[in-house]
Amino acid sequence: AWGEGRIGGVKSMAAISSKVAVAVSMVLFTICFIMPHGVLSLLSNSEDIIAEGMAYLKIMVFTYPIFAFTQAMLSMLRSVETVLIGFVSSSFALITNLILNYIMIYGKLGCPAMGVRGAAYATLIARALELSVVCVYVFGIDKKIKLKLKELIPFDKALFKTYFKTGAPVFFSGVLWGFAQMLQTAILGHTTKEAIAANSIAST
Repeated sequence: AWGEGRIGGVKSMAAISSKVAVAVSMVLFTICFIMPHGVLSLLSNSEDIIAEGMAYLKIMVFTYPIFAFTQAMLSMLRSVETVLIGFVSSSFALITNLILNYIMIYGKLGCPAMGVRGAAYATLIARALELSVVCVYVFGIDKKIKLKLKELIPFDKALFKTYFKTGAPVFFSGVLWGFAQMLQTAILGHTTKEAIAANSIAST
């Protein structure tokens, strides 16, 4: 669409990709929020680890739709050869996350020490700020697409069929890769703590 100068096509594709991304993220959000213990028990048999993981996951799930929408917008920008904002927003989020991790995990600058919850809150805040930066650029600064929020509402069924037909192989490839990584984590998670530590050291 961009190569042919059809900005309307770029906007329609952005509307579809943002809906699909947020929908998938909300499915994961619902599963992880409703039954965090069940999800984490697939990855570890240690109740101590699961308990800490639940405290982390119940906060982290709120980053899923935020991250999904952010990536949909950045993908749209990359499709029109606008890439710098992705680097800037990601770098900003990374630096913010590192600083907030230090403050919130260890309780610095008057903040209470929150441990794993602090790490989760730091990531949530960083992702929210990243989304804010991207949205300011997309809806206020960008001169190529000039996207309006209301333009993300329409749903083009014909274009969606093409989108799904073209993107399905890539999507399911990613799902299989993620599943394989989860299986590896699950296998290691059900071994001893010493084995997990040894794997972490070896893979660093």
